[in-house]
Amino acid sequence: MQPFQPGYIPQQVRQQGLGEVLRDEMALAGALKSVGVAKIDLLSLDLCLMGQIEATTELKDVVEVIVFSEAVVPGHGQDYGKSIPLFASGNPREVGKSMVQSFGAACIDAGSRQATMSACDLTQMNAFAEALNRLLAQYQPAVANQWPSISRSMFFSESYQPRTDYRRGVNALASVDLMDMLRRMRKNVTGVSADAEFNAFEAQFAKYVFESYGGPGRRLSHGLAVYAPVRPDLVKPDYNKLRVGSTCEWPKLLSELHGVQQKRLAPPKVTGVR
Repeated sequence: MQPFQPGYIPQQVRQQGLGEVLRDEMALAGALKSVGVAKIDLLSLDLCLMGQIEATTELKDVVEVIVFSEAVVPGHGQDYGKSIPLFASGNPREVGKSMVQSFGAACIDAGSRQATMSACDLTQMNAFAEALNRLLAQYQPAVANQWPSISRSMFFSESYQPRTDYRRGVNALASVDLMDMLRRMRKNVTGVSADAEFNAFEAQFAKYVFESYGGPGRRLSHGLAVYAPVRPDLVKPDYNKLRVGSTCEWPKLLSELHGVQQKRLAPPKVTGVR
């Protein structure tokens, strides 16, 4: 790991918003090329709601280890007094692990109950995506008949917005914990035999998300969220432009679910009131 040198960050990258960097990693790739570096050893996103599979998919080619949060980050943020000296160790995974642990300790001291932080090894991204895709493939045939169970599993998963978020339409955050959602699907969707695929996915998930912290109010958070709009009218128009669709089967399953909903959902009929 090379020492951090702020002067190595080109002006165009400093001025570019993070949203654009995530939608097109060419900015980071160009910055790295200009300084002769293949990848960023460790990228820490001390920002709210960045711990998404969509973000890791965008950054997997330019970042080795990423540290980020599924939830809103408390005002105190990372404990930089403890984490910055760790960069001298030269091991991105150890630095990432220690950053998550020091953040958790700071949250406990500050009484922050809803905080999360996790570290992901993006060099494991391909194996992780393959395991996830094999698992999702087992559930795709069930979408047509068990779409209510899948929809409920999404809606009641550990979420990073209020349950009333759907009222915001396409502005809804629609972010839920990936592992919690899949475990709910495993429990609620009947007739799907996917124990082997689920066990393999959990094993690969542990290699991918190698360290995570969740406060007392986030006991169902496991370190990685996914975009899961429960209805088709909530989907952000630009979602299908992200790279996650070319590496992960989740957008495909989500699209199939929404297609069935549009055919089957109907306004409720009130036949009587007591």
